[in-house]
Amino acid sequence: MDVVIYGAGGHGRDLRDVVDCCPGLVFRGFLDDNADFYPGGDRLDDLIPAGYLYLLGVNDPHTRRSLDRDGAEATAVHATATVATDAEFGAGTTVGALTVVGPQVTTGRHVHIGAQCFLTRARVGDYATIAPGVMLGGDVTIGRLTTVGIGARVRNLVTIGDGCVIGAGAVVVDDVPDGVTVAGVPARELAA
Repeated sequence: MDVVIYGAGGHGRDLRDVVDCCPGLVFRGFLDDNADFYPGGDRLDDLIPAGYLYLLGVNDPHTRRSLDRDGAEATAVHATATVATDAEFGAGTTVGALTVVGPQVTTGRHVHIGAQCFLTRARVGDYATIAPGVMLGGDVTIGRLTTVGIGARVRNLVTIGDGCVIGAGAVVVDDVPDGVTVAGVPARELAA
């Protein structure tokens, strides 16, 4: 299946690596060559060639939400990733190299899971970003539009709300309410 990636910056190029290593998908190009070019409205529909699937190669979850279009999303799992048979990925989800997706993992739309992550018994909301090296213990919920930074750890039975930011290397041992930014070991809310 032919795939184009909307967003040619660093994140888009990371997604290209996933597509290039995903059996059955063929990378056909980027839809832009300028990281500042994100048209609104129906223009994205005009840019996607007929018969092609697309991925959103944009790191910001809010921008991914604004660009989302139903019907032609690719889902791409790197060939070196290990995925449990009962894992369920929403449309547009990408899974990076050497990631382990264990049993009872579900994702929403356009979720980006980086390289070398470990997830088990986790629910990840629409447009969330799970950066490389993240570990999610069992029975974890990650809200919509949330970013979990590089190398963060989330203990089992933790719920992270919508629109949160988890700092790189954080160890999250308690629930995080909607819209909160946490960092540190253990993770604590950062002052606004």
